[in-house]
Amino acid sequence: MAYDSTSTESFENITNWVRQVKNHAAQDVKIILLGNKADMTEQKVITKEMGEAVARENNMKFFETSAKSGLNITEAFEFIARDIIKTLQEK
Repeated sequence: MAYDSTSTESFENITNWVRQVKNHAAQDVKIILLGNKADMTEQKVITKEMGEAVARENNMKFFETSAKSGLNITEAFEFIARDIIKTLQEK
């Protein structure tokens, strides 16, 4: 799940998105939170700390990302892949 770090409205929707996932996805679904547009430092209204706090509250891994610069995109996908492999091995 990703929010736009230059948009308060986007950030405020996280709670609803989490509720929707929990209502419609498998019980053991894993969710990560991406704070996108980290490269737009002048326009950012959502801090990294705010994103981390929401991720902690909802038991999610957090990455601050930038689709433009590629910041943490590979890391986020690698985390997902490793987590899937770990889950499959445990089953």
